[in-house]
Amino acid sequence: GKLGFTAPLAAITAAVVGVIASLALLFFLHVVLPGGFTPGIWPHTDWVALAILVAASLALFRYKVSVIPVIAACAVAGVLARLVF
Repeated sequence: GKLGFTAPLAAITAAVVGVIASLALLFFLHVVLPGGFTPGIWPHTDWVALAILVAASLALFRYKVSVIPVIAACAVAGVLARLVF
């Protein structure tokens, strides 16, 4: 309850969340849109990566699956997709 401790911790937490959000956006751009934002982005979109992203988001936010099983399932799906496609 002391402001001298809680204020710096809140600032550090906000900085960490900002870094994580920035990395998530960077990974999204480089994995799902490897060609970047160009006028014809749809031919360059990695649809398998986008499908894995949507499935992971649904598992995490809608069905409240914990993070480690989602990461493991995404890794398996990525390896299988790489072997098939």
